[in-house]
Amino acid sequence: MNAQFLKKIDDERAYRLLNVGATVFVGSCVADDFDIMAAAWNTALNINPCRSLVVVDAPHYTRKLIDTSGHFILSVPSVKAASELLYCGSVSKNDNKDKLKKIVDRLVQLDDLPMPVVDDCLGHLYFKVIKNEVNEKSYDLFMGELVCAYADSRYFDGHFKSDVSDDASLSVHYVAGSHCFKLGQEFIPKSIE
Repeated sequence: MNAQFLKKIDDERAYRLLNVGATVFVGSCVADDFDIMAAAWNTALNINPCRSLVVVDAPHYTRKLIDTSGHFILSVPSVKAASELLYCGSVSKNDNKDKLKKIVDRLVQLDDLPMPVVDDCLGHLYFKVIKNEVNEKSYDLFMGELVCAYADSRYFDGHFKSDVSDDASLSVHYVAGSHCFKLGQEFIPKSIE
């Protein structure tokens, strides 16, 4: 029993119990202007058609691009891209127009994507925004329907492969500050009969 170890926590930290999904890069572009940021608040919304949602606060430069273009890319970084993830999450293109020059050698262009994406990601998913003005303006919440997706076949083939557990195969989970953790150990729970 773990009931004896349960204690009340601060309301402002409660979300951290729920936010254990992979932190992603969020990218968008208008013509040649593109930006990439980090977002921990994202999730799958539907299977077929594939839909997702992500929270992108109004002041972010990437948000302006999403609002204008009606598209966004979610990229799931591996641990090998964690430094770029923290960088893109802490430097704003509003303040530094040359933000992406520091990681330009880590960007790759894939067919069918309108902008470069960060290398060493487990996958890249390109979405068209499903407009919902109330969600976007009131909650900074964007829903998208999949246009196309890429995945690293060494680590994902319809599901994550459990026989590989190097840093290139593990997703990044942001906690707070500069703290992240990585998941990677598969197990099958005992069946209750």
